[in-house]
Amino acid sequence: MRLFHANRSEGFSQIFRALLLTISLSLSLAFSLAFSPSSAAQSLTCVDQQLELEIQNIQSAGGDLFVAVHQSASTFLEKEEVPYKSSITPVDSGGAMLIRFCDLTDGFYAVSIFHDQNSNGELDTGFLGFPKEPFGFSKNLPKLRPPSFKAAVFEHNGRSSLKIELK
Repeated sequence: MRLFHANRSEGFSQIFRALLLTISLSLSLAFSLAFSPSSAAQSLTCVDQQLELEIQNIQSAGGDLFVAVHQSASTFLEKEEVPYKSSITPVDSGGAMLIRFCDLTDGFYAVSIFHDQNSNGELDTGFLGFPKEPFGFSKNLPKLRPPSFKAAVFEHNGRSSLKIELK
């Protein structure tokens, strides 16, 4: 399938925009599959095996909250990998939000979160790769550098409740 036709009269910007559109569509599909609404149950009460996350310090309404629960280091902070459980939740107000994941088996997990304030489906970063949008991790690790899975991991036994502050 041909998405664009390049000839010498077209500028680099047109080709670049077409390439970005292709990448954007691919990422949108990947996020749709990885962050499907069925993978989290914010409005339901879980009978067993619940992880409850209180997301604090939400700076403003608008955009979406991307939450990922990881079971291993191989998926933690890796864009190309699908987390164990995930959700995308619209942010209706600033302050705090409660996110629940049901049917989470006992084990060790790490959580990563970011507030996609401009709803572009990705964590915006600056020149050196530092996030421009609010983010957070289980154990509320400092924001000096991306944490390892080992640093962010917590043990889940039946029911867990974590408070994660966005930075």
